[in-house]
Amino acid sequence: MRTLMAAALVAALLSGCDPGSKTNPVNRLNVKDKGAREKAAEELVAQGKDAVPAVIDLMQRGDLTDAMTSAGILARIGGPSVEPLEAYVKDGSKKNRGWACWALGEIGPAAKDALPALKAAEKEASLRNVAAEAIAKIEKR
Repeated sequence: MRTLMAAALVAALLSGCDPGSKTNPVNRLNVKDKGAREKAAEELVAQGKDAVPAVIDLMQRGDLTDAMTSAGILARIGGPSVEPLEAYVKDGSKKNRGWACWALGEIGPAAKDALPALKAAEKEASLRNVAAEAIAKIEKR
């Protein structure tokens, strides 16, 4: 967890954003203005792999809404999100692991390296359905 938090801090600093600043797009994902939230999400998607650690951190520490938002952003980022999402499925917070599975499924065949983690997750009752759906999307079944 410390590694993820450190990576998120480094990513924020490298992107020129103070992690606690309101100019940091991750912090603007929870504002009331829907347009501002959508703009923050677009900025994170545009940052691509540089945004992944901060978005994974939000998925880990946030509530259900944060997990859903994070999963959507990571799915749109695509390939650079696969390895961190795979690690999250294996070791992440149980409350949000289903959203990591969902994001991998949305990425599709580019997430094929995560199939072993998804197949292991499929054996857990709480993840069975979402992991099976992700596997089917990745394998194009």
